[in-house]
Amino acid sequence: MSGQFKSFVTEEEVQEQRQKRQAEWEKVRKPDDPEECPEEETRSLFDQLRANKDFAEREREEETKLRSSVKGLDDDEVQFLNFVSNRQMQIEKDRNKEEKSVMEELKISFNLGETER
Repeated sequence: MSGQFKSFVTEEEVQEQRQKRQAEWEKVRKPDDPEECPEEETRSLFDQLRANKDFAEREREEETKLRSSVKGLDDDEVQFLNFVSNRQMQIEKDRNKEEKSVMEELKISFNLGETER
């Protein structure tokens, strides 16, 4: 949030910025545009603080809205998710068991093939 706040500047820095803006303005100015570069909008400290406060309140409201939109799971949903999880673990165990048995069969057949040679 500290990136939002501008530091105080001296009058010399303001003049330098104004001159830079004027130089940039001269590059892009059209014949029917004013010769003077339009001034940047400046707000009072009160307006800046109020805007920051409003922004923070909107952020808080959005966060609260998001938190309140997330609901917990009911018992049926929890049971279903547990069932799915258990089923996935069982499938994985069965797959591993099948892989081990196939590997054992391959080892046995490979060893039998070597002894016959």
